[in-house]
This record gives sequence, structure tokens and C-alpha cells, in this order.
Amino acid sequence: MKTYEDARATLEELELIENAVTSRLRRNPEIFYRNIDEVDLVEHSGRFDHIPSSQKSANKVYTVKKSRRSRKQILAQEHEIKSFLSQYLKDCQSLGRVEFDMSEYRVDNGSVNKLLEHIERIKEIHPKDDEFGDQYAMFSSSTPSNKNIISRKAQNLDINSYFTRDEQYGEYLDLEPFHQKWLSVVKNGDVTLLQFLSEVEKFTDQRYLLQPAVNRNSSRYREFVASLHHYLSDYAARAYPLLSWDLIHAKAQELYHTNVAKPIPSGESGVFCIPCDKRFKTDTVYNAHLPGKRHVGNLHKNSSFLTQEHSLHIFCRYLSRELARTREFVERKLAFTTEERTQELERLTDIYDSPVYGRQEQEDAQEDENKETEDKEDSVLDSSMNLPLGPDGFPIPYWLYKLQGLDIEYPCELCGNFVYNGRRQFDKHFGEQRHVFGLRRLGIEPSASFKGVTKIDDAKQLWSHLRSTSSGRVSSEGKLEVEVEDEDGNVMSKKVYDELKKQGLL
Repeated sequence: MKTYEDARATLEELELIENAVTSRLRRNPEIFYRNIDEVDLVEHSGRFDHIPSSQKSANKVYTVKKSRRSRKQILAQEHEIKSFLSQYLKDCQSLGRVEFDMSEYRVDNGSVNKLLEHIERIKEIHPKDDEFGDQYAMFSSSTPSNKNIISRKAQNLDINSYFTRDEQYGEYLDLEPFHQKWLSVVKNGDVTLLQFLSEVEKFTDQRYLLQPAVNRNSSRYREFVASLHHYLSDYAARAYPLLSWDLIHAKAQELYHTNVAKPIPSGESGVFCIPCDKRFKTDTVYNAHLPGKRHVGNLHKNSSFLTQEHSLHIFCRYLSRELARTREFVERKLAFTTEERTQELERLTDIYDSPVYGRQEQEDAQEDENKETEDKEDSVLDSSMNLPLGPDGFPIPYWLYKLQGLDIEYPCELCGNFVYNGRRQFDKHFGEQRHVFGLRRLGIEPSASFKGVTKIDDAKQLWSHLRSTSSGRVSSEGKLEVEVEDEDGNVMSKKVYDELKKQGLL
């Protein structure tokens, strides 16, 4: 039988867990923000719309302002919090089964000795509580030689056991193994990884039903859907451990029964029946086939597969941002040289092999010591009449801001629709890595001819024009050669010019 002492200890552990979770959210607000964004995506309730995006990007909760933690630290703390919440749930369930023995704590009239005995027992509780509370504190698992952000309660947590190196702690999806499976499904070895990603992206909307790449009734396709669904559902639970994925699975099941009972509009082709995998020209014909044996039989026979396929559609929609980042990463890798690809692989490996909390990191000790000074500085900045920021990030007078043209925005499609403030910054960016990379992604070799070009279509037309005209010679490697003019006005390639100059013929 559980005593009052056991119940008291359980209640105090619940309070310690609440404080531990709160302290991590206050120190690392991104845990809060990234999960509410995902909750909005799942629920479409808009209950967090009142939080401005500027506050999210500033990584602030109330008045707390700290440096951002790495993605590895964020996921480690989220899985740590998940273990805390599991313990919290167990404690709540144990409290619900408590049956107290009142006789142990009953004090008869005049029994002063027994009352004093109870008081002494209460006084002995505090040292245990301090030791108990340290188990949930951040950095409590640290040693003199190794500082660790994780608590002593979760010291055995290894975040690398949850993710592969290519997944980078929930930043990318590791879909290359599924690309190999897809080749056997479509029976075509020429399908590239980017083309395969386009097929996976069809599951974010209804295109996987209306524009399937293969017969949806084939056994290979159904095996592929099952394996991809298993991976994405497992990945989602690892990438967002604080979300209730059991509820999301239940919601996917509920939405399936709603969607399978109604037709899908398929443009001029009429409507589409999901169980029968067939188009009908009019709603009348569709409604007439519903009571038929074929439709009822297809619905019963394919129910398990259709449920899994619809659930895959739900998870692809929830993980659409991860899918987009994966596509961008694959496109970047295709543009890499061999050396750049090796450097990127080494960078990802270093991140994966590095400790959760490196020796060079500091937990803002100096910031805490100078808190009063920072508060004064913040108050001065806050009272600066909301002055605009110059290129160096510091406030400047509004007249100077306007004089330099910083209030004029210049978007650039080649830089991923990045917006530059002011003509000076805009002109400067044409030689920067972001713009050069945008040109090379289109197969264009950067040159001075492309200065001022910001549209993708314009860049493609100019590149096609330069390749077709004789004014810009194209080398056998496909790169645009730079032309120069000597003192006599003779035009030649820079390579020829350098050779003649070396021989003293100029």
C-alpha cells in the first residue's frame, strides 16, 4: 500500500519535472517555436497566430535572450524532455492508484511524542529533495573532463542512435535507399534522384492519385508505399518527439474514411474514385456505381493499402519542409565539384561525430554576470525611436537611410528570391557566392555579361544568345571564354593574349 510519504515524493518529482521542462524552454525557445509551427500544420487551428514571426526569428520567450543552440542540441533536449514526460505520465498514473492508510498518521489527544516524531521525519526530507532535483537539472551529467548539456536522469541518451549522418538530426530525409527501390518499381534505371523526389512530392497533395507514375494496384508499388510509409512515420516521431503522433495516426485514419467516401475532382476528366482507381465523366455516373459489387469489393479488398497510402500522404504533407530541404541539398550536391563534395561530406561527418556540447562552448556565464549592463544597453536600443539598421547592422538616422536608398528593395530570383536593401548592396551581390551558385545551378558559367540579370528566364536567354553568337567564343568544355583587346584594337581570347604576352609579341 502506498503511503503518504510515497505520494509526497511522487508529487515533488512531478514538480521537478515541470520545472526542468520549463527551464529548457526558457533557455532554448526554439524547442517551443518549432513545435507550435508543426502543431499549426497538423491542426490548422491557428491558435498560435498571435505570436509574431519577428519574435520567433529572434528566438525569444518573454524577456529571455540567449544564443541559439545547434540542431543537434535541440533534438537531444527534445528527446530528453520526452523521457521526462514519460516519467511524468507514470507518476500521474501511480497517484491515481494510491490508497492511504490513515492510521499511520493519526495522533491521539495528548500524544505529543508522536507529533514530534512526525515533525522530525518531515525535517529529514530536504536533503533527499536536493539530490533528487539535481538529476533533472541541465549539465548535471557533466564530468570534470566532459561537459554535457544532458541531465543525469537522461545521461544514457545518445542522439546519434536516433538519426543517421545523412539525416542530420531531422534536417534532411535519407531517401537514397528508396530511390533504388523505386527503380525496380518503375523498371527504369534512368530515373534520377531528383525525378524520384518529384514523385515523392506528389504525395503532398492529390497528384499521387491523379498522376501516378505506375499502376497503383501492382504489388511492387504497394510494397514500396508500405516501406516508405514506415520510414516517414518513424522519421517524424524522431524529428518531432514532443508531438503526439498517436493522435496524428488517429486523425489520418479519420480523414481516410472521410476522403474515400467522396470523389476527387480531376479537371475536365470528371471525377476520380479512389477505391476503384477509375475516372468517371459525371457525378451521376459516379453515384450510380457506388452500390455496385465492383466498388464495394474494391473498397473492402484495398482498404488496408488505401489506408496506408493515405497515411503516407498525410506524413508527406507534414514533412513538406523537410522534403523541400532535401531537394535543395540534392541540387546543391549536383552542382558541387569533387573537392566541394568531399568537403561537404567531411563537414557533415564532423557534425555527426562531434559531442552534443563542445568544449569550446560556454553557457553564457559572462552574460549572466553582466546582466545588469546588458539590460541597460537593451533599454537604450529599445528607446532609439526604432531607427532603421544600416548595412553594418547598427541604427542610422532615417535621412541617411533614405539617402543611401536602403528603403528600396531589390529581389533576385537567381539568389532564391533573396531581397537586397539598397543599390550598393544589390550591385555588390553579383560577385558573391550566393549569386554565382544560382547561375551555376542553371548550368551557366558566371561572367561580367550577367551583371544586372536577376531573372532566371533572362539569364537562360542571355546564356543561349552568348553561346550561339560568335562575339563570345565557347570552349570545348562548354565554358564562356573571356575576350580582351590589345593596344592596337585586336580582339582575342584571354588565353591567346597571355600566350602572346609571354612570348613578347605584344
